[in-house]
Order: sequence, then C-alpha cells, then structure tokens
Amino acid sequence: MSEYDQDFFREAQRLLGENAQRVLNDILRHAEEVEQQARTYGASLERHSTHLPDAASVDALFNVLSHLRADTRQMHSAVVDLQGNLAHSREEIESLKRELEYARVEALIDPLTGVLNRRGFEMRFARMLTESGDSGGAISLIMLDIDHFKKINDTHGHLFGDKVIRTVAEALRACVKGSDVVTRLGGEEFCVLLPETSLAGARALAHNIRARVARERIRRYDGVDEVGGITISLGVAELNPCEDTAAFLHRADQALYCAKESGRNRVSIAA
Repeated sequence: MSEYDQDFFREAQRLLGENAQRVLNDILRHAEEVEQQARTYGASLERHSTHLPDAASVDALFNVLSHLRADTRQMHSAVVDLQGNLAHSREEIESLKRELEYARVEALIDPLTGVLNRRGFEMRFARMLTESGDSGGAISLIMLDIDHFKKINDTHGHLFGDKVIRTVAEALRACVKGSDVVTRLGGEEFCVLLPETSLAGARALAHNIRARVARERIRRYDGVDEVGGITISLGVAELNPCEDTAAFLHRADQALYCAKESGRNRVSIAA
C-alpha cells in the first residue's frame, strides 16, 4: 500500500471509530435514561398499589388512577423516545457500515487511474490462487511499463505524464474482460492478472494492448497539440504449479526487462 493509501485508510479508520463510539455512547445514554424511568415507574406502581386499599371513596380511587395513568403515559413516552432513538442509531450504524466499506474499497484503489493498487492486487491474487487451486485453471500475468516515461515528463510536464498514465489504464480496461484484473503497481508500471488464461492467450492479449496504446494520441493540457508515439513494453508469464508467488512475479518482471532491453515497444515471454 502506498503512503497515500495508508494515510487515507488510517484517517478513515479514526473518523469511523470516533463516529461509532459516539453512536454507542448515545445508545447507552438513552438506555440509561429509560432504565431510570422504568425504576421510577416501578416505584410509582408500588406506591399506588399501597394506596389503592385506602381509597375509601370514588374520588380517592379516581385520584390514584389518574396518577397511575399519568405515570404510565410518561413511561410510554420514554419507551417511544427510546424506540425512535434506537431507530436513528440503527440508521447511523448502517451509514457507518457503508462508509467503512467505501474506505476499505478506496484503500485498494489507485486514486489517479481508478484501477487496483498494489495492495488490491495482492489481495485479489491471493483469492485467485485459492480459486485456481480448486478449479485447476491456468493463471497468467502481463507486466508492463510506459517507455521513456521520464522523458515524457521532462518534455511535456508532469500533468501530461499523469494523463498518459490514465490513458494507459483506460486502454488496459478496454482490452480486458470478465474477472481479469488491472493494477497500477506504482509509477508508470502496470500489470494485468489473467485467471483461466494460458500463456498463449496472455501473449495475444499483450500484443493487442501494445498495439492499442501505440495508436493513442493524447492532447496536451494547452489544447494545441496531440502527442502520439506513446509506447509500452510488456512481459508475459504463466504460473507454474511448482513456483511461489514471488517467483512468478519475478519471471514476469524479467520478461518485461527483456522487452525493454530488446528495444521497447514489444512483448517478451518469460522463460
């Protein structure tokens, strides 16, 4: 998780924790108020029960019953208030649950591109490994980065560089399907995780992605020029049953390195 994601998630946890504590304190306060009211009501009933035998006249009996009715009405009002407060607290708890889910999702998303970040990738990959172990399906990975990205930033500025990163992310999302996972690992580096996909299928997709990005033309922020010729290099690997996650990622990364060393704007397959 990037430093930005860590700060965001910590702040979200702090705020949600404070709000949850406030809701809990409100519920406890309302419950204590009704408990006190119930004790008062119980004492009132006991007092009236002792006065009933002494009510020698109709007026005396009417007086006792009037007090009893008033106390009952007050107790009923307290119970109604508690029900209303509990309903409000329930709505607040549901809202907190939604906010917590939003914070959890946001902590897994790269804010610039809207695709998964590294933490999101790790969580999704772990789940995918479990699912593939049950089904026996193949898993492939495409790793890629933007060629000469530093030069792009130096020539056109960092805002344009961000626009290039977003354009590549959009191209990746346009090319994948189903349960394929697009991730920005950091900087100008991305990966695409492909469940139920053989090496041949991943290689074909990598060539499609490379060609699509190469066709893109990106307008500068001054609105005058469109910049073309943005290219990417890609490395492709298929998970071997006998290797661990680190070895799998390393092979894909090595394939990416070979693509860059071989002239960039190309696809290389892991050994």
